[in-house]
Amino acid sequence: MTVAIYLRRSLLDKDSLSIDMQLNYCKQKLQQNEEYEIFEDNGFSGKSLERPAIKRLLDNLNKYNKIIVYKLDRCSRNLLDFSNLLDKLQKNNVEFVSATESLD
Repeated sequence: MTVAIYLRRSLLDKDSLSIDMQLNYCKQKLQQNEEYEIFEDNGFSGKSLERPAIKRLLDNLNKYNKIIVYKLDRCSRNLLDFSNLLDKLQKNNVEFVSATESLD
């Protein structure tokens, strides 16, 4: 199985961390010899899951055992969408990891 690294940056937010910085943080969470695939939505808002890369990732969820993001809000800023996303991941036995936040 492969790890999916999901990156998102809104072009509207000039203070947002660059895609490269997010990727560096996410790579630090990889285990030795873990293969990974990068999904990048550059220039998209986090207000919904209507983004090309996250849709492609979710459509191919069976290929991954883990998703790593820089921060929770990179996936979604909408609590209901995020809750539904976590539910879908659990049903598919996909671990969710935030590189900068601790999750229980």
